[in-house]
Amino acid sequence: MKTKTIVTCILVWAVCLIIYQVVRMHIVPYTKGLQRRGDNLMLVSEQEGGIITGDAEGKNKIHRIFCIIFTIPKNIMKALAVKNTWAKRCDKYLFFSNTTNASLPMAALNMTEGREFLPRKSRLAFEYAYEHYGSDFDWFLKADDDTYVIVENLRHHLKQFNPDEPVYVGKKFSTHHNHTHYMSGGAGYIFSRTAVKSMVSECFLKYSNYFRGGMEDIAVGQCAKMFHYNMVNVSTDALDREKFHSLHPGNYLDADVPEWLYRFSFSKVRTGFDCCSNETISFHYVSPKEIYLIDLFLYHIQIAKT
Repeated sequence: MKTKTIVTCILVWAVCLIIYQVVRMHIVPYTKGLQRRGDNLMLVSEQEGGIITGDAEGKNKIHRIFCIIFTIPKNIMKALAVKNTWAKRCDKYLFFSNTTNASLPMAALNMTEGREFLPRKSRLAFEYAYEHYGSDFDWFLKADDDTYVIVENLRHHLKQFNPDEPVYVGKKFSTHHNHTHYMSGGAGYIFSRTAVKSMVSECFLKYSNYFRGGMEDIAVGQCAKMFHYNMVNVSTDALDREKFHSLHPGNYLDADVPEWLYRFSFSKVRTGFDCCSNETISFHYVSPKEIYLIDLFLYHIQIAKT
């Protein structure tokens, strides 16, 4: 029993070290125009040269982001970790499941939970977001409760695009024989407000069969293809390093990457310390403890300048 405890402790420390090496030493939240006050980032208005009152991310008048976060009832600890960390940097966020929880801002959808029902969940969630908030936000991010998103880097990435055009952003995948291109669901994908309007008012009506079963991210990609959205090809930086990651940071550092990622990834898959852009936006398959660790490394620990 004692040996098992020691091994467990070693494994936990190893995971922490891997996350620290990838996240803290190589990834930097985009902070141009931001000032740090205690534990809070405050947005500096470059036009006015002063602090915009309120929380940093929630008061950005340009590229306002609504975060749609998928969860299920048994994943309350995952959802709480997201709520307590990166979600609060969205301009607004809601968790989506088939029930509500008093601990979370949630919308209950009329559906059965399960992987095979994810396409329907996507449809209902985007319909809800568009109906209630379609004119209030520029971008709509869909992420999972085991995804970590660096919202500042996402906001910076989106500044090159126009939300008045049908834009679709994320980690680009291709199905077999390149028949369908789509963005990885686990890494998170983003639609402009114009694309969401098209999805809800056109695609969901005309191609409702896409959302009855199968793979959620592929179904969404088929909509984007049918209605000629600007499906952004590039999710890498100037050094060809990926910003959106479909896996855990440790997978990339250890070169423990499944074959399917090489097969489906539109951009080159890189591993080792050169795996990830220093403007990384997301990682997937991250546990609640690791979500808190990433947040700690990025926002609460500073490296002293000597």
